[in-house]
Amino acid sequence: MNGVFAGLYLGLLMASIFISAGAMMLFVYVKNPSPAFANVSAKFTPQKMVMAGVLLAYPFWSIAGVIAGLAYWGISESSPGYWLASPNGAYTAVILILGVMLTLPLALLLRRVLPGVIVLSLAFIGLYGWALPYFAE
Repeated sequence: MNGVFAGLYLGLLMASIFISAGAMMLFVYVKNPSPAFANVSAKFTPQKMVMAGVLLAYPFWSIAGVIAGLAYWGISESSPGYWLASPNGAYTAVILILGVMLTLPLALLLRRVLPGVIVLSLAFIGLYGWALPYFAE
């Protein structure tokens, strides 16, 4: 059950990274808006977008962390094994594949802020894939 608490704490850390990177990514779109972003920013100011991101990021990433912790708890019972530099290589492989699968569509959609998408992806994979098994043990 330590995985659930580790996932919760790492979810809070992921939310902080998401808010920081998201604000920088939003700045790129505010500085030189695309037509689609100009329509959205006419209804919602960038300040409101950042505040909405802050209000939604902590619950979302905390819940994602708890789910990751539960997944680790379930996988660690059935498939333990030290590989991929992790106490549970099967779990780390699942998170790695999930991270890549989630990153590819976002990278195509948000090409202008590709470095930010990559940073968030690496943070997701690093925190939930590698750090969570170490903190849960």
